[in-house]
Amino acid sequence: MHGWKASMVGWALFAPTASIAQNISGTVGLYSRYLDYDLFVLTSQPVVQAVVYAEVSEACSLMAWGSHGLSTRVGGEIDVGGFCGVDIGGTHVTATALRAFTRGARDTSIASLRFDRAGFDLTVEQYVWDANPDGTRVYTGYTFKPAEALTLHPMMIYETGLGVPDILVAGADAALDLGGDLSLYGMALVPAAKANGDDRKARAQVGLRYQF
Repeated sequence: MHGWKASMVGWALFAPTASIAQNISGTVGLYSRYLDYDLFVLTSQPVVQAVVYAEVSEACSLMAWGSHGLSTRVGGEIDVGGFCGVDIGGTHVTATALRAFTRGARDTSIASLRFDRAGFDLTVEQYVWDANPDGTRVYTGYTFKPAEALTLHPMMIYETGLGVPDILVAGADAALDLGGDLSLYGMALVPAAKANGDDRKARAQVGLRYQF
């Protein structure tokens, strides 16, 4: 669920403020599994995932994202960081930086740049994994609304490094607005190109989310 990670350059712009509590937003949801964009199932059982954003200036926010299985023995990840965005010639550019803390695995630093224009998006993420191979992931997609309550986002993802074979993934995610800040979420991914012997296969995830 890592599509928004960003650059530590933004930390110098994060000025603490007493009004932070007035600028809190986020989502919390129950999902069928924790499926990463490279087709690895990080938690095969149902998980609760939540993200909280604290706006600290017009351009910048702090954030925390977490995931945990319904069983106390399953999963556990917390990502903390922040991001800043700016409009440049009709393109919105967002730089994000996070530190990911995962139970039973090495911690990871993630820096990313995202570009949004007229519904199209392009994100480049760099992973620096403690004592493991680093890696890069590139996402691109297009967001549109075929109906007032339905948002679709077809996408392609390319990943290289991280100690696993390179892979190109095709897929889409969708959100159906149920009203009252509730939505149904779904994501389906299939390998478009992968190395011989790579046994990753098509996967899907569904969930129910509440936005606050």
